[in-house]
Amino acid sequence: MIPHEKRFFDTPFSKYFVKPIDAFVAMSQSVKNDVRKFSQKPCILTPHPMFDNFGTAISRDEALQKMNVSSPVIASETKQSLSSDFRYLLYFGFIRHYKGLDLLLEAFADERLKKLPVKLIVSGEFYEDSKPYFDIIDKHNLHDRIVLKTEFVPDADVANFFCSADLVTLPYRDATQSGVTQIAYHFEKPMLVTNVGGLPEIVTDGKSGYVVTPNAQAIADALVDFFETKNPDFFTKTLQEERLRFEWSAFTKAVEESFPRRRESPNEGNGQ
Repeated sequence: MIPHEKRFFDTPFSKYFVKPIDAFVAMSQSVKNDVRKFSQKPCILTPHPMFDNFGTAISRDEALQKMNVSSPVIASETKQSLSSDFRYLLYFGFIRHYKGLDLLLEAFADERLKKLPVKLIVSGEFYEDSKPYFDIIDKHNLHDRIVLKTEFVPDADVANFFCSADLVTLPYRDATQSGVTQIAYHFEKPMLVTNVGGLPEIVTDGKSGYVVTPNAQAIADALVDFFETKNPDFFTKTLQEERLRFEWSAFTKAVEESFPRRRESPNEGNGQ
């Protein structure tokens, strides 16, 4: 309803759009609040369901092997293979200012993290000038610790990225909800998100990951805690419990109960 990156025609377009709409489905409270700025028509709140269309989970070792064979990744200007000797963070999705990749890069430069066998996989297309991001990598000499795949990722390869990762990161400055979190839930991967928009409604701090303020220091502190004090299976049980909130059956039930299907007339749908 209200874009993350503002333009002068956003409000008139939204006002025009809502006029013929009968009802709304909001997937976070922040979006429902935005809807209410334009319309008082019926609006239900139900979470974004999981994205379960990227196949089943595979083992970490298999995912790393597939990444190296079928989807070579590039760190800076040199090819770099993924190894089970390291643990991996994943940033996944379009690279835009509001998604905070620069905050994550600055956090990853923390001296405490430099001492750990951890690398960051950045998978996503640049939707703005890439120079500021490479400047941060250069400034902190992160070339050997950053694995870049800044191009489109086919659906068939998505599982490889998530199953290779130990933690999925969403260091957003602004958010409504996120499809990335719902892929992470499908593959039962813990997440680090910032406390903006609807992200804290999706990720429960201490159960499905971390919820922090959107700044490099807070992000770095959470990353250090995860890699220094948590074993890879620390969040597994609570993640499995949390993901039940995002089953498609729960979503469709909420919609059907709130907006009952209109009864069809005997002649409807046959051209009469």
